[in-house]
Amino acid sequence: MVRIIAIGVVLLLLTGCFNHGDVSKKSDMEPTHADSISTEQKKEAKDANAPQEKLFDWLLFRGENDNEMIHYVKKAADEESFVYIDGFTSFFKKASEDMTQGGISYVGGISQDGKKILLLNLSHQRPSISAQIYNFLSHQTELQFQLPHKDYALSPDLDQYLFEENGDIYLFRPKENEKTKLSLVKRDMYSIAVWKFSPDGNKLCFSDDEGNLVLFDIANNKIIKKINAGSKDIQIHQWFAEDKLIYTANHDTTYLLTIESEERKPLGQSMVSPIISPDGQMLLYTDQERNVFQLNLQNQKKTKLEDAFQRIGFEVYPVQWIRSSTPFMDVKKSIPVKRVTASSTLPDENKISYNANQLTDGNTKTGWCEGTKGDGIGETVTLEFGELREVSGIDLINGLAQSLQTFKANNRVKSLKAEFSDGSSEILNASFVQMNFNKKIKTSFIKLTILEVEKGEKYSDTCMSEVRVF
Repeated sequence: MVRIIAIGVVLLLLTGCFNHGDVSKKSDMEPTHADSISTEQKKEAKDANAPQEKLFDWLLFRGENDNEMIHYVKKAADEESFVYIDGFTSFFKKASEDMTQGGISYVGGISQDGKKILLLNLSHQRPSISAQIYNFLSHQTELQFQLPHKDYALSPDLDQYLFEENGDIYLFRPKENEKTKLSLVKRDMYSIAVWKFSPDGNKLCFSDDEGNLVLFDIANNKIIKKINAGSKDIQIHQWFAEDKLIYTANHDTTYLLTIESEERKPLGQSMVSPIISPDGQMLLYTDQERNVFQLNLQNQKKTKLEDAFQRIGFEVYPVQWIRSSTPFMDVKKSIPVKRVTASSTLPDENKISYNANQLTDGNTKTGWCEGTKGDGIGETVTLEFGELREVSGIDLINGLAQSLQTFKANNRVKSLKAEFSDGSSEILNASFVQMNFNKKIKTSFIKLTILEVEKGEKYSDTCMSEVRVF
């Protein structure tokens, strides 16, 4: 199964049908001044009467294991409220004809307010990458465009893309179909993708070969400030407020920088992929032992965080902190399962149940374990829908995910046979979280048979923790 997922730093990009020259622009009819005032007044009145949005903190993570790289968002206050980000593509791709004509669909980015999604579709049959900006709240596609380039930086609102072409650096604004050559030359060892936009998208920050943090004004196309960071090995992690950003020097100390005063405050050492909350109160990072911590910058209280993907062997790294009213959990809505049965079940032990109905209870710390002697090859679980439903695939939290220790101790499924009520069947590679069927199938049940297992370190029981049908 191919996995091409890129958020923030490893994405794909752009130009396509651009004209030559420093700036090219597609002209549109401008509204009259009177129309502009009227529209603005109506908007202000509507905003004043609108109910206050309830905002939640969501954390975007990247996870890696021996088989795949994944991305997922989870609610900061609830480890079970997570959404595997590949589910976004199946949820949204119906909105675009390009997204339904084959190829690989994946999420290219999420706006800082969480309201917009960048969806990309790569196909070897097309010379460029199809892109669309989809509004999560209105459920409408705002913009469609083509992106032939790789390796770019993305503005927080998804409206601007920075990339390198033939040694020059360009800014692309797809809404205006405008491509602008910037008066910059890339000199440092890092990719353009690690350059950072300011929160309002008006400035850029990057490091140069002389150990400076360089601030660039986009509108005036010029460098406006250089701040010596005392190191030629600088990694900028986040520009989270107009006057503040965080960076790491010499792969060691992470600093909070106040841009105007150039004051540097050390936040800690050996922090991998640190990100900060929108209000600047909390810091999230992975340490050298691949544990994830949340640090309260006011009282220095440190809390260890854990989730299902860490418990099934993924090394996870923070990517983005999103404060938003967007109902991300809507993407996780699945086809309801009426009944789950199994060919065998491990007996309860120390009041812990391994019943098959726990596969669909929404709790990744519970699960089913087969109860036969040996590795459970040939044992089955059947998910019954009670009626014909159209299914596209399953998400699987493999193994016994009560903890990383129980995951390693017991067998995990390596491959499965999926059988359907129309008599058809497919072989699934259970090494991946998401398993897509070859085509959509109308069926009243899915019967999963264990074909191969990954051996546990201690027990021969084969387990699965959660199955979601989509």
